[in-house]
Amino acid sequence: MISELAGELATFIGAVGSLYCLAEAFTVHRLMRLKGVRTTAVVTTESGTKLLTLPVHSYTGNNMPAVTIFKPLYKAPPSLREDLETLIWQDYTGPVEIIFGLHSQSDPAKPIVDQFRKQHPFANIKVVVTSKEHGTNAKVTNLLNMVPHARHPIFVVCDGDTAVRPNWLSSLIRTLEAPGIGLTSCLYGGVPERPQFWPIMSAMGVSYSFLPNVVFAATSGLEVPCLGATIAIRQSTLAAVGGFERFASALADDYDLGRAVRAAGYGVALSTSLVYHSAGEKRISELFAHELRWARTIRMINPIGYALSAITYNVGFAALGILADRTELWLAALVFAIAARTVLQHVVDRSFACRSGPAWLLPLRDLLSFLVFALSFMSRKVRWGGRVFDASTSRPAGSFRPSTPQNPRPAGAANARYSLLT
Repeated sequence: MISELAGELATFIGAVGSLYCLAEAFTVHRLMRLKGVRTTAVVTTESGTKLLTLPVHSYTGNNMPAVTIFKPLYKAPPSLREDLETLIWQDYTGPVEIIFGLHSQSDPAKPIVDQFRKQHPFANIKVVVTSKEHGTNAKVTNLLNMVPHARHPIFVVCDGDTAVRPNWLSSLIRTLEAPGIGLTSCLYGGVPERPQFWPIMSAMGVSYSFLPNVVFAATSGLEVPCLGATIAIRQSTLAAVGGFERFASALADDYDLGRAVRAAGYGVALSTSLVYHSAGEKRISELFAHELRWARTIRMINPIGYALSAITYNVGFAALGILADRTELWLAALVFAIAARTVLQHVVDRSFACRSGPAWLLPLRDLLSFLVFALSFMSRKVRWGGRVFDASTSRPAGSFRPSTPQNPRPAGAANARYSLLT
């Protein structure tokens, strides 16, 4: 009797999750119809969520603001050289400087960066190498070491394992320069560093689970996150919320930065332009360590929302239903769940041109995600950068009173248009 009830509950959650999965597919398709027509972003403020649209050509070549790109590096993934090249081949015509940051001269990324710099002598490239620490967050420490060398008023952070498209920078800056926007980040999908099983599984988790979840949450007004893969912010706005120093010991530094910018009265925008996260996990232990860090951090940030996200693991719950009570109905629920996942993968691939893995691996990928979800409730400890953090306490210490925002209306923003999300 108990097993039958458990099977019915699991199957019900799986069926609801499959409908949710189809709703995600529809949302991704609807939002991405604007791609190529205009710059689009979902914007959240303290008062609500709106859709921002900008004409593609909202700047001329003479009025693009000067930008500093920060690229914090650690080790050298196989795709690093190609990832760095994507920073150079941008359609942005304003002044740009690129600053690479490393913690050690012996970092394997150092010779790659030096060679890259020599091959592009006309690019404004700087390399900062220092072991100075400012907190427990190695990435933010790296950024703090680079900031004194920046010369431009707009800061763009691009993670070391991230590749970008040619219109990445222009899209970011167009969105940032719209009225009231204080920070802009981008959606990102997964690309395996090498054609091997675990990198492919990791990339599929990013593209076919994380990415549509973010799109659906943002467009429905549930949550518009600040995604740390790439962030654009004015130097003045960053100073107004306490600078990178405020987040030097934060585990979820991107989330906390976005929250601080919103609290200061600015809008936080999530651009629909996609960047690519290089998935390089070589073994299952690395995959679980990485995804458990994400999962436990999200659980600490938003425990109710994370618990409700159980419905996104439709294949896992449908499979539990079959284990509890093998009937044709439960089998049909599992088939429906796999079909819904396949539809979602097809929509994501077409909308973002980001094929991360084959459809036949989707059931296994979803079962792995379900296992990570279950394991995330068993501890609050996460491993990151060789350190162990308590996800419930790794937050910025102390309080900070932000200054009053100026809400500037920069050049190029005259044609910005906000509309309510429906």
